[in-house]
Amino acid sequence: MSDEPTAETPASPPLSTGDIPETFQILSNREPYEHTYDNGDIAVSKPTGGLTTALDGVLQETGGAWIAWGSGDADFDPSVVTDGNEFRPAAGHDDYVLHRLDLSKREVREYYYGYSNQVLWPLCHLETEHVVYDESFWTAYSAVNERFGETVSTDPDGVVWIQDYHLALVPRVVRDGGGDAVTLVHFWHIPWPPVETFETCPQRRALLDGLLANDAVGFHIERYRERFLECVAELVPSAAVETDAGTVRYDGRVTETYVAPVGVDVRASAPPDELRSNPGWQRKKAAYDIDTSKTLAVGVDRLDYTKGLVEKLAALERVFERHPELREELTLVQKVTKSRERIPSYRRYDQRVLERVEAVNARFRTDGWQPVIYINERFDRESLRGLLRAADIGAVASRRDGLNLVAEELVYGTRDDPAVLLLSEFTGAAELLTDGPVRINPFDTRAFAEAIVRAVEMDDEERRHRHDQMLDDIERHSLHRWLDTHVDLFTRRLD
Repeated sequence: MSDEPTAETPASPPLSTGDIPETFQILSNREPYEHTYDNGDIAVSKPTGGLTTALDGVLQETGGAWIAWGSGDADFDPSVVTDGNEFRPAAGHDDYVLHRLDLSKREVREYYYGYSNQVLWPLCHLETEHVVYDESFWTAYSAVNERFGETVSTDPDGVVWIQDYHLALVPRVVRDGGGDAVTLVHFWHIPWPPVETFETCPQRRALLDGLLANDAVGFHIERYRERFLECVAELVPSAAVETDAGTVRYDGRVTETYVAPVGVDVRASAPPDELRSNPGWQRKKAAYDIDTSKTLAVGVDRLDYTKGLVEKLAALERVFERHPELREELTLVQKVTKSRERIPSYRRYDQRVLERVEAVNARFRTDGWQPVIYINERFDRESLRGLLRAADIGAVASRRDGLNLVAEELVYGTRDDPAVLLLSEFTGAAELLTDGPVRINPFDTRAFAEAIVRAVEMDDEERRHRHDQMLDDIERHSLHRWLDTHVDLFTRRLD
């Protein structure tokens, strides 16, 4: 699963799971629990992402196995795991096992930081200048996928639910290892690129061969599914693609494709008035001197070149150049989460963003105000929700994004006092939130700046109208709906 920062997290399993098969396995690069050493003790933490927490809740109710890379430094401590590297996450739920793969430093460097995030990530986000084709990356990616696949139980009455781009070869490993009858479903959480981009990948055929070993492959939006089918049709001559049906016949198997956008958990979200006053947010607000009497534009992003942070700062700079009356009135609060710092392109991007923040602040700050409050400190879930709730304007400027749950979380978190959402047209969310956002092209600095001014000046009636439209879309595409879609899919495949 992609590591998008998210604020909404379900408090309990959000769906009826009675139809999930007894042998149910989830595979992901990211684990739902991480153990670390803390001053001689062992601490356990859970990722803040709503999707990871929701899937954990499902397994706590149904039982089954979660197979993931054990990334914590205490994940393999004998007091935590069995001899087989298994951890029982929930007391009283002995039928739910987290099986951790112990990857070497080289495997992490070359499989995760290498092929996953210097080939597949930039390729799928059309950031080809960041692609690094190193033969050792592919070797490690293949080997780690082999290890994941060999860990899977091949019970013919079971379901294996594979998450994201890190594990594209696993389905073929499972089939070749005797799992011809097990049901394999793969959800691809990031964009699928056009064939003109994907065909540049030297391992294109192997990746498609791996994914076509699934019974079903899912995407957030229709455009990604269409691109996947086009790639198969163009690059796998022996495959028979039925575009209208969304199926591929290949190697004696029919693989169906489907669309199911992940959403926020509308059932577990705290009421907005609680978010306004929560202590975590109040402490952060004071620490960063965030003045909520001003117009606040809020961005919450991973520090990733796909997120359009440089473009967002360029548009803001133009606003203050052309509209001096908005100085001391409008503030951008930009929360970032550092990511993949071992990759040189990420370190360079980090420095580039920081330099741009410092330049805008140096140019426009006054004694009592600065235009950009830049936060790279970790926020807990409570504080992050409070920040989103404080927004008058949400600023999502991604150059390319599979979905972008932060956009939806900001809208849902401000439902009692509507924020205007500036949303990049290059996000999957822009195809789901059809009428409510103010759409922006992050590459068009002039138009982006004009959109910011429009958001500042928007009257209450238009804000509320747009917000209501987005709330309808969010509730229609909730996390609960995404999970239910998959339960229905599993049940149908097993019948």
